Amino acid sequence: SKPVCPEESVSVRRLRWDCLQEDVLAAAANNSSAQENDLKPNSFDTIVGTDVVFSPSLVCPLLETIKLMARKKDVESTKATRIYLCLQV
Repeated sequence: SKPVCPEESVSVRRLRWDCLQEDVLAAAANNSSAQENDLKPNSFDTIVGTDVVFSPSLVCPLLETIKLMARKKDVESTKATRIYLCLQV
């Protein structure tokens, strides 16, 4: 049977909320013809986070990161990014 999420469509990259632009630029600079830059703004299909807010000072950087990387549903994009966050209160 075909996997739900093929291995070649999943990737993990460093993306620090407090160094967001630095990490996005580094990913673009390290881009080779064999590996597509998957840290392009507004390109994430899904964002998943759990227990990600452990300091109030990181809430704004987290939201800025989500805003930059998430894709809105519009004329160019048929699907918006799905965002799943689990926070303990």
